[in-house]
Amino acid sequence: MFRKHVVGERVAPDETAELVSRRTEDRDVPRTEKHHPLDRSRMLRWTGLLVPPEMLGSHVASTVSSVTGRTSDLHTRCAIAFLGHFGVEWDIRELEDAEAVILSRWISAYQEHRELISTGRVVADGDFDPDAPALRGVVATDGSEAIYTIVTPPLSADSRRRVRLPGLLAEARYRVESARPGSLGPWWLSPHWLDETAGLDSDADAASYSGSLLREAGLDLLTLHPDRALVLRLVRVDD
Repeated sequence: MFRKHVVGERVAPDETAELVSRRTEDRDVPRTEKHHPLDRSRMLRWTGLLVPPEMLGSHVASTVSSVTGRTSDLHTRCAIAFLGHFGVEWDIRELEDAEAVILSRWISAYQEHRELISTGRVVADGDFDPDAPALRGVVATDGSEAIYTIVTPPLSADSRRRVRLPGLLAEARYRVESARPGSLGPWWLSPHWLDETAGLDSDADAASYSGSLLREAGLDLLTLHPDRALVLRLVRVDD
């Protein structure tokens, strides 16, 4: 099976093509010890331009990284692992009941969308500006649905950004669902479009937008908290 990878305006991988080629021989990508989710998000952003998501190591690890000593919430760890093979590298016997429920929901969501993640067109967009958010995604080959991960920059820049969603059909309309962290930014800066999304895989009412708007103009992101991960699911709807 051949997969199409669609990139935004420019590509600047951290690794050379030769190195990635050596790492992907025999369809096996060696794991890295950098299992902190934000470290992984930066690696997945560029390596994912050449290697399909299901071949990329992306684990949900413990709250405190054994390598870096940094902490991250469960939503961030799951959201960044979502567009990969979504392994669990964690002794889940130590989970609190509330954490077990959250992890179970993410695993169920991954199982629901695993076929799209492993067969869809891989897309990417984002500016090289370190103050800009980064985007990765997969789009169904018929354009019927798509999943994107947006990661906000390490610093909370006082600026307005737009994130385009490549790969959608210009003539179609899409319903937007989201899985977002508990704290994404000041409530008065929460984008209106985000407030109108339904929860991931929810049947609740949600706003819909044209594919051309989402592809060309994009979605507005105001000043948000740093290092936050947002998952969007877009489903084509009838006019």
